[in-house]
Amino acid sequence: MNWNDIINKGENAKKDLLVKVYVNYGPLELEERIKKVLGKRNFNMNHYWSPYSLNGLLEINLGKSRIFVEWYARKNETLLFMGEIDKYDISSFEEYISSGIIENSVLRLMRDQF
Repeated sequence: MNWNDIINKGENAKKDLLVKVYVNYGPLELEERIKKVLGKRNFNMNHYWSPYSLNGLLEINLGKSRIFVEWYARKNETLLFMGEIDKYDISSFEEYISSGIIENSVLRLMRDQF
């Protein structure tokens, strides 16, 4: 199992794993910038995928000045990342998304938990 299998909804995939991204605060242009960054990594603001029969939620929550990336699966909750960003400068967020940390963390958690 690898990230491309998940994103491409491989043969055994079922649509029961959710990647949900939302912005709580900030101007609409901030949301558009985030969508653009996520689009470069094949994430959408609401992007559904699954690597088999796992149930989970990866939630990227951008608040006033903090970003939280959390993973939920079978009632287990794991905080993958917490950091501070400037509402008008998302370069640190873009660097984080581009690093592959999300993909690696989710794959590691799926191996450990399932």
